[in-house]
Amino acid sequence: MPPTTLRDRHEIPLEHRYASEDIFADDHAWQRVIEALETDLARLAGYRGRLGQGADVVRACLDLADEIHRALARITLWPRLCHAVDSGNAHAAARQDRARSVAAHAASTMAFIDPELIAVGLDNLRREPALAAYTRLFDKLAHHAPHVLSDELEAVLGLASDPFATAEATHGVLVNTDLRYPDAIDRHGQRHELTVGTVRRLESDADRELRRSAWTNYHDTLLAHRHTLANTVTASIKQIVFTARVRGHATSLDAAMHRHELPRNGFDNLMDTFRANLGVWQRYWRLRREALNVETLHPWDILAPLNSSVPYVELDQAIDWIAAALAPLGDEYVQTLTRGCRQQRWVDVYPNRGKRMGAFCSTDPAGHPYVFVNYHGTLSAVSTLAHELGHAMHGHLTHKHQQRMHRTAYGQFPGETAAIFHQALLRHHLFQTHSDPALRLAIAEEAMANFHRYLFTMPLLGLFEQRIHGRVEHHQPVTADVMNQTMADLFAEGYGGEVDFESARTGIVWAAFPTHITKNFYTFTYALGIAAAHALARQVIDEGAPAAERYLDLLASGGAEPPMPRFARFGIDITRPEPIQAAFDVLDQWIDQLETLLPSVTRA
Repeated sequence: MPPTTLRDRHEIPLEHRYASEDIFADDHAWQRVIEALETDLARLAGYRGRLGQGADVVRACLDLADEIHRALARITLWPRLCHAVDSGNAHAAARQDRARSVAAHAASTMAFIDPELIAVGLDNLRREPALAAYTRLFDKLAHHAPHVLSDELEAVLGLASDPFATAEATHGVLVNTDLRYPDAIDRHGQRHELTVGTVRRLESDADRELRRSAWTNYHDTLLAHRHTLANTVTASIKQIVFTARVRGHATSLDAAMHRHELPRNGFDNLMDTFRANLGVWQRYWRLRREALNVETLHPWDILAPLNSSVPYVELDQAIDWIAAALAPLGDEYVQTLTRGCRQQRWVDVYPNRGKRMGAFCSTDPAGHPYVFVNYHGTLSAVSTLAHELGHAMHGHLTHKHQQRMHRTAYGQFPGETAAIFHQALLRHHLFQTHSDPALRLAIAEEAMANFHRYLFTMPLLGLFEQRIHGRVEHHQPVTADVMNQTMADLFAEGYGGEVDFESARTGIVWAAFPTHITKNFYTFTYALGIAAAHALARQVIDEGAPAAERYLDLLASGGAEPPMPRFARFGIDITRPEPIQAAFDVLDQWIDQLETLLPSVTRA
């Protein structure tokens, strides 16, 4: 069982820390690669003004740029990994700041490439046999061409990426490092250390008083610093709006959809279908209130276990379950994943003091993936591990099969689809292979928690972004009070009177997502991802090997083509309501399962 207090970083066994030393052994090795990068950037600058001299010059320039992108990925990844597990370490923070500066310098130096290629003529470049490896790059550039600026302005925006990242970084440092959250107290008066790494576990405890204490203490701490947090988020949004305007986009949402290579109406279709199905969620709130036997359902009850037999899942068992669930994808896929977890130290497993919230995965293009989680033994934690391992295998297969860096950038929608696909297969496997009603109920509860995050909270955050960005775009004031009221109003719509919530504490939810809402419309891709993932999982479950092969080809293709034609081959069109509606139909089926299972299980 997890301890009630956190360990320091050095107390975490080595086998449960990711092997960041596989990228760089120490600062000296990292610095040597930075110095080599700076030499390559100086060489690259020599191609400025020369890309009209023929295909051989273009090829040499692009080959060198590809090497720079590969090195830059490693230079920025290593300090990020080190800082994420020890966010209070000043040296780790300094390295991360240095990496951002290096990236900004590189972006500024390489800024001449796109304008010069456009000037040469992309159709001409596509016809050159020597440039066949860069066809996808030219296609991407044709897509972005209306919003590409002069090389001088592109260089300025490249340099601006470093200071522009400061607001987001400040928000993360404040929430993950500087804020101190009062201990949560259970019904027996026992204290439990509350941090960004433990809050979700405490909010899903069977002890209602512990849940309430954790939820209120966490949100009250954010509320106490709401003005600073709002200022950092508003600064990020203003920078996003500024960049969108400079590039000639009508709104920052248009800029985001353009970057994702998705049609603008894909966002509107998602939100319309989401709102049309809020009754499904309100049905669930009513069922949950009845199952918990409480007069009023509160936000701290949403993750409460519905039975008294909540399993604790040891890490080895979690890996075994995930591997068994992914068996339809073949032995090589499963063996690569399990070897990564058990021998190659892909995963940083447990919370520790100073470790930031949440979970993520990044892949070293010259090495292996790195998975960051805060594992606490619940089925939800098992599902999160499966999610991040979905990112890991996507990154692994992409870099294995796509040799050019521009072909590895598959985008957020396909990325979240691959991650949530793992969760869908895991849930199906567990439900099919376990007959114990208590465990099956726990599996259904995990499904609801997963859908709650991706098909309730994330669309609400997307709508929140749309409203706040709109205020900035129309020169209206954005304050902490405005942000809180906007968020509270959206939750009121979503809850539909079935959940009793306080506007202030619920309104501050936006501040709990520092790595999401400070990016330009990232949150909605989770909702698209859960819809596409369940459609793909259903095909693999029903068809077997042929569908599995198609899915593996999708992963291996990386960013070799835009997402719309890739998903069209699976019958998924995000501009139509059917894929989103199908996800809500799956959600409705899980609620049916809960209704069936609850009478046969002892409730909490």
